[in-house]
Amino acid sequence: MAKSPEALARDERQNRVAKVVWGVTFMVMGVLFTLDNMGRVDMGHTKEFVASHVVDGDPGTRWSSSWHDNQWVRVDLGAPADITKVKLNWEAAYARAYRVEVSDDDTSWRTIVDVTSGKGGIEEHDVSAHGRYVRVFGTKRVTPYGISLWELEVYGTPLDAGPATVASVGLLSAGKPATASSMERTNYWFLYWPVVFIAAALPGLIAPKNAGDQVFALCVVGAGVYFQLWRLQVVTWSFSQVWPVLLVLAGFLLVSQSWGRIGKGGTPDGGTGMGPGR
Repeated sequence: MAKSPEALARDERQNRVAKVVWGVTFMVMGVLFTLDNMGRVDMGHTKEFVASHVVDGDPGTRWSSSWHDNQWVRVDLGAPADITKVKLNWEAAYARAYRVEVSDDDTSWRTIVDVTSGKGGIEEHDVSAHGRYVRVFGTKRVTPYGISLWELEVYGTPLDAGPATVASVGLLSAGKPATASSMERTNYWFLYWPVVFIAAALPGLIAPKNAGDQVFALCVVGAGVYFQLWRLQVVTWSFSQVWPVLLVLAGFLLVSQSWGRIGKGGTPDGGTGMGPGR
């Protein structure tokens, strides 16, 4: 059955909108990925491997670097301290060679531990040093990946607490600010695949062929937006909490469209049911 001129016009309009949506999507993502490669923005990682994980007290979270040697993670103790022990809990991607360094100003660093044949796992180093900043600087990886720490624990006594005693020595690094040279990147496709579904369904939402087309597009776009925010760890809601909202929105859209047609006479073209010329 041949399509009516109105249906053909809607098809053509949706095709034009689709070309614009895909074109804009390609341009925007291309520009953002270029800026990411230049170091102007950071789109390649999530919060999964951030530096703060080494001082959060959770042995199930970790910092992981980019896949290169000479990577470091640094903790700011907040004030100068007498440091007596540094404990490292490595992930499987540990550093075979690394240095533990301290600094008073985050600029000039002094090496207090120099390891050339690290074994991974949990490594404890008794030291006698003082400083505000402690840095673990990996110079040689044991795997092709980066270096990764579950926890970095610095023990000692703040300098303003008086002479260190067994009772006063404690964990200084817990919850303190931590930074790193880099973080492990997540594959672009693995991180941004929901954009494809959003771009594919958006023309049906902007320029629908019919009510069913628009409702379906609304559900796909809504699901795509949710999955993209979830992949970026912006939201933590489960999909079971999201899809009922999409159903409500889809139902509201259908009812509003149908109600408008009923108000105009109850026919798809808003007429009275009489054919042309009557």
